[in-house]
Amino acid sequence: MENIYAGHFFKRRISMMKRRISAVLLALALCMLAPYALAANRVTNIDIGVLLEDDGSAWIKQIWSGRFSEGTECYIPISDSGYLAVEDLTVSMGENEEIEFESLDDWDVDASFDDKAYRCGIHRTGDGYELCWGISEYGEQTFVISYHVRDLVRSFDEADGFNFMFVNPGMNTTPTDVTVWIEAENYDLSVDNSAAWAFGFTGEIQFEEGGVYAWTEDPISGNDRVIIMLEMNPDMLSPRLRADGSFETMVKQPAMDGSDYDDGEDGSLIGVLCAIGAAVVGLVVWAIVHSV
Repeated sequence: MENIYAGHFFKRRISMMKRRISAVLLALALCMLAPYALAANRVTNIDIGVLLEDDGSAWIKQIWSGRFSEGTECYIPISDSGYLAVEDLTVSMGENEEIEFESLDDWDVDASFDDKAYRCGIHRTGDGYELCWGISEYGEQTFVISYHVRDLVRSFDEADGFNFMFVNPGMNTTPTDVTVWIEAENYDLSVDNSAAWAFGFTGEIQFEEGGVYAWTEDPISGNDRVIIMLEMNPDMLSPRLRADGSFETMVKQPAMDGSDYDDGEDGSLIGVLCAIGAAVVGLVVWAIVHSV
């Protein structure tokens, strides 16, 4: 776990300082509004670090910064996709993780504010998991949530990879700025050995300094989500889970269908056809002119 706390992940957090200042100014502005305006929770920033292990599992760390003014708990929903397993949840509170939460084996979503305070747990649902923790103290807070996802990366016929939703839609804590940093345990990720795509939000994704970095350019809200798809050469990791089929047909094509990437490919094709059409028209005009 210690690797995920260091290096590039914290460089990304430093790059978010200007946004943090904006978030503070926003919080001050909210304090000047009517009391009802402060009723909802607001997570201004979510910074996510992902460390891919050799067996295809991953340690994920999320840092939530914001204002919490209602309810008893926060939670992160995760679909198990029929093969994922989520375990080893830890939560702490404070910029320097001063307060470590007690981990409960059986999380009661209906427990009181006091019973959930400074405690965390994994709640199993029909769709997967909810990683839960008590708000514990109302006001400006920072929560650090770490957990282990087994079999995030699967092995396919021609590649290894995953398509995973790191931030779900419909959160009642938005608008939220999000960054995601992904690195592999023993390999540098680059355009030479990997490909990466982002879905569900307005932002960018790129390879830099041995990892994949994605960020929102507009805060996510409403039905926005943060999904990252990563394809890697098959000789980099040794995933425990083998899928019967190709990454292209099982993961990439379904993800691309109806996405901006798909629109871009269609747009490129239309552009090529228009260019060909224009060239043909030009040749016809040239032939008519020169035949007169």
